[in-house]
Amino acid sequence: ISALAYAGEVITRLEVEGNLRVESSAILATIESRVGLTYHADRGRRDIQNLYRMGSFGDIRVERGEAAGGVRLTYYVTEKEQITRVSFSGNKKVKEDKLRELINIKSGGMDPSQLSDVLAKIKDHYAEKGYHLAQVIPVFKKRADASGEELVLQIHEHEPVRVRRVNFIGNH
Repeated sequence: ISALAYAGEVITRLEVEGNLRVESSAILATIESRVGLTYHADRGRRDIQNLYRMGSFGDIRVERGEAAGGVRLTYYVTEKEQITRVSFSGNKKVKEDKLRELINIKSGGMDPSQLSDVLAKIKDHYAEKGYHLAQVIPVFKKRADASGEELVLQIHEHEPVRVRRVNFIGNH
């Protein structure tokens, strides 16, 4: 049934499915649709945009269905994986404690959207130590206990960059 079939009908039920960490009440507080309001497809699109702005979901869809006296909206959400553990490999010149201090990850883990900042901080620190060619490669692994993902930061330090000679040309 198309969205137009429900246009102008009163919303009588709102449901949320698929959420694991984010409370249904937080999801319902974020959307504009409310029980008692008239259904409009534009509002449904804004609801989806608002939910994506929360930053917790990788996929969101809304299904409309018949309900007693009006229309039922069901919000199906798929939460983004949380990085619940971070480990390092290949780091010899910088201790793991220093790397953990640099990336400042809380005990609850981190959101994958923070990854580019984490990589930049580590590369910048290595550059300050003279390792301008250092590479940091993120590798994601599913955790056996299904509690999220492990992020392994593989560090290739390479040799430090040294200036051997400086030539001045044209300065008499």
